[in-house]
Amino acid sequence: MLFRLITLGSVDLEKEGYKGFSYGSVHAPMPPMGAAIKTSDQLWKIIAFIRSINPPGTNPARHDPAQGVMT
Repeated sequence: MLFRLITLGSVDLEKEGYKGFSYGSVHAPMPPMGAAIKTSDQLWKIIAFIRSINPPGTNPARHDPAQGVMT
């Protein structure tokens, strides 16, 4: 899924029926980066880096505006 998100961007994935979630203070769509990444090997290296700093299951805290705190 991360491969497709980076390649297509969040807007195109939502057009395919996937639902977007926002975490932390980021609320803008992810732009498609497929044209900027030359090979799938480079993209897999980027994904490996992302997973190394944010392993699956360790999502960032969510901001609850009603409480004014991170939860």
